[in-house]
Amino acid sequence: MMKNCIAIHDLCCYAKSSLTVVIPTLECLNVEVLPLPTALLSSQSDGFEDLYIKNLTNEIEQVLDVWEKEEISCDCIYSGFLAGDEQVNIVERVIKSQKDNNPLIIIDPVLGDDLIPYSPINNNLIEKMKYLVSFADVICPNSTEAALLLGEKPKKFYSNSEIESFLKRLIEMGPNKVVITSVLQEASQSVVTVSISKGEITYHYNKMIDTSYPGTGDLFASALAGLILKGFSFERACNICSTLCSKALVETKNLGYKKRHGISVAAIIPYLDAFN
Repeated sequence: MMKNCIAIHDLCCYAKSSLTVVIPTLECLNVEVLPLPTALLSSQSDGFEDLYIKNLTNEIEQVLDVWEKEEISCDCIYSGFLAGDEQVNIVERVIKSQKDNNPLIIIDPVLGDDLIPYSPINNNLIEKMKYLVSFADVICPNSTEAALLLGEKPKKFYSNSEIESFLKRLIEMGPNKVVITSVLQEASQSVVTVSISKGEITYHYNKMIDTSYPGTGDLFASALAGLILKGFSFERACNICSTLCSKALVETKNLGYKKRHGISVAAIIPYLDAFN
């Protein structure tokens, strides 16, 4: 039987990000997705002057009422963008309702990028996210989000000692494993993904690419969930996801897509299929 995953994330009606990245990625890895949209957006937010956002907190609660009555169960809970700090309680409800199934819990603390919080993010949500990550088996912040969780001012470049300190401090917040993505290292001109599990720190290096696309972090987190569910070790899965995201950036750029289009999952389906 296929594994399944409750994916708690926003739904963009145009451009690739969040659930429009998460669903095809997990399904390509033979993981059935149970989407739980936190918000409805006219598009992803990067590169658009106008943006419509509909908070779906009330709708989520009604969906969960039905799921709990029907005893819907899952193998994984993956939490991404939350439309407000009140939705932290909803994620906690999902986690507690599934505790008898012992699901894999992956929390991507979607808070910001490029040194600043995303426009809908406020201090209340950042503070509540610190509480939410304590429930996780795995968290996968980018370097900006790691800094925000730790109350640090994000910066462009990090040394090994700085990022290792981040990893150890994040582990103290409660998750079993942590991987920090999009760490820029000035000396090596590399983009580094750094993970920690059972006290061991592992580096995953990729060449710095002169482009970025929204949805890349969603690709990393959803592929990570899928690979772990397929039995890959955490360290191996992090390495694959790091390489996968680099390939996706290159392939999306080669297609000539503008940044606001978001990352192209379709372009890397053959790479995903290789793990089935």
